Amino acid sequence: MTSFDAVTLEVLWNRLISTVDETGATLQRTSFSTIVPRSNGFACVMLDPLGRSLAQSVWSVPSL
Repeated sequence: MTSFDAVTLEVLWNRLISTVDETGATLQRTSFSTIVPRSNGFACVMLDPLGRSLAQSVWSVPSL
């Protein structure tokens, strides 16, 4: 198992959150439905190969 120092871990965490936030922003911009951009009625989540949640967009609906 790889261990990270606190600074590296924070940088990696922010990159994960930025990735899913950008995905959510793209979904809002390109959605054909008017409900998605107005209500943020979607979830953008990054999962690991086993389906466990790694990061979730701060703008989307919370999911498990």
